[in-house]
Amino acid sequence: MFSSKQNKNLSSSASACFLRYFGTKFRLGLFAAVCFLLIIFVNMHRIHSLRDASQTSSYVKSMAEQIDSKTAEVGGWKFPQRSKPKKILITYGEHCCKLAKKRACDHALKNGGFDVCIPYNMSFMSTDFVVAHQDILQNRRGAGYWLWKPYIIFHTLLNDKLMQDGDILGTFF
Repeated sequence: MFSSKQNKNLSSSASACFLRYFGTKFRLGLFAAVCFLLIIFVNMHRIHSLRDASQTSSYVKSMAEQIDSKTAEVGGWKFPQRSKPKKILITYGEHCCKLAKKRACDHALKNGGFDVCIPYNMSFMSTDFVVAHQDILQNRRGAGYWLWKPYIIFHTLLNDKLMQDGDILGTFF
């Protein structure tokens, strides 16, 4: 199809195109790497001064003095302090899983560090939700293809009497 001269021109133009494309990419990558290293080098003294300051006891004492019993002030900003967050575990199961739910709650309260354990079942869900999705919830697999899972998590998170901002919600399904 092509003569040897045309073939040679094609290969040289292809290699020139290749070098032009990847040469530009390489130069841009090299430029970015050099800029990154330059930024690190320029800011190295700041990093070392922060590390050295954080290791001195006077720095630790000054940070501890900033914390009041009711509010913490750091950098001019005041943050309300509260007791440690409450840890809540929720679990779900029907008749077949009654014993497993009880065991999970007992273990979570005794050994797991949870403050509250709530064993949910189908009666927790609103009748409107159950009626609207009864064809899915009647399936045996996942007790209704796990449709209950986002429902109980969502409603537990919305329960202001049970959870406050900063509390931890764990699940065992």
